[in-house]
Amino acid sequence: MATQKDLIQKLIADLDAIKSKLPNGEIKRMERTLEILEQNQNEMKTDIRYIRKTILDPEKGLIVRINKNTDFRYEKEEKIKHYESKLVEFEGVLSWKKTISRGLWGVYSILLGILIKLLFFGN
Repeated sequence: MATQKDLIQKLIADLDAIKSKLPNGEIKRMERTLEILEQNQNEMKTDIRYIRKTILDPEKGLIVRINKNTDFRYEKEEKIKHYESKLVEFEGVLSWKKTISRGLWGVYSILLGILIKLLFFGN
């Protein structure tokens, strides 16, 4: 059986073998790379929180604005149907006015002719 002293010496030998295979600069570079990865991950978390808040904010988030825009568009489409019917009615009124105006000019001409005949030609 191996004694505790033998186990410790074997462990020290194994650690020396690991130390000799990995230079210290390599370990420090790995540590730096891990620190950079951690910083980038924290920045990503912050960015994701900001994006989530921007999209899902119940007061002024992107989804709320899209829904308001959609509702506004639907209301306008309903009003356009109403305005189109009013436009057809208005075009009818304009046509009626044009016809009445022509008729009135005819009546004015006839009245003017009668007035001239009465004034200048007498009985």
